[in-house]
Amino acid sequence: MRLRFGVLLLLILAGSCQSTPAPIGGVSPVPARPGAVIRPPWDVPSTFADLPGWTKADIAPAVKAFGLSCGKTAARPPNAYLSAEAPWAGQVTEWIAPCRAVYSAPNAEEARRVIEELFLPIEILSPDRESKFTGYYEPTFAARYTPTPPYTEPVPAVPDDLVPNGTSPLQRLRNGETRAYPARAEITNAGVKAIAYAHPADVFFLQIQGSGRLVFPNGTTVRAVYAAHNGHPFRSTANWLMETGRITPGEATMQGIRAWMDRAGAAETRLAMNQNPRFVFFTAQPEGDASLGPNGAQGVPLTPLGSMA
Repeated sequence: MRLRFGVLLLLILAGSCQSTPAPIGGVSPVPARPGAVIRPPWDVPSTFADLPGWTKADIAPAVKAFGLSCGKTAARPPNAYLSAEAPWAGQVTEWIAPCRAVYSAPNAEEARRVIEELFLPIEILSPDRESKFTGYYEPTFAARYTPTPPYTEPVPAVPDDLVPNGTSPLQRLRNGETRAYPARAEITNAGVKAIAYAHPADVFFLQIQGSGRLVFPNGTTVRAVYAAHNGHPFRSTANWLMETGRITPGEATMQGIRAWMDRAGAAETRLAMNQNPRFVFFTAQPEGDASLGPNGAQGVPLTPLGSMA
């Protein structure tokens, strides 16, 4: 599987960002392009001329994401690798000069020139033939602080009995013993703490997406931020609905599933949702800068149209 990659090698490392840029040091001239570029073994070197629309593309969001990530990177030890899983991406100290150069560019065109001088565009080849670059969608849903039809489904908070254990969280029982955290059906039967309440379909999609914004009648917006999950594998409720004839492929959308849930009623809706044993818990956070997205892998907000994963 080949993934055409129309941005920059290592600009993708700006996969998360801060709300305010934090340059590393002062303004610096563009450093010399290195004679030997270390690249991952599955890429294909390319040129900027090969990138469709490069000369006309709005690179401001990517530059912003890059600069903000530089601010986060600057707080790390100089000899630390940018990623333990990708040592070919280099160490923090190797990024100081490029961060200064890109961040100090006075406008988008100058930033484009700096990027062309410092970076090598590549085509990524997925070793496992499955990996993808993705965009991130942060949905916005109507919510209430108390269950009020049709906003009756809890947006679940992290339970007190959840014990972090890597990708296999545990449940602490009343006698002090622990066990694997139960699946969705058992969790919902027992009841959960809620940070808010929303339409069942909206909570369904919120748990799939991993985060979103909740809007209340008084106009307040709160972020529902991913906090933990129960350790069970994800299974598609939409596929189950199609396989059992409850919806058609054309209805397997957010709007179509929501309409089906409204028709089917509470019991059928619960049965459908329980086909996915994974259960995601959230924490509530202030909306903050509405122009930025939820936290990414670096623990800071994503930049719309600029961050990649």
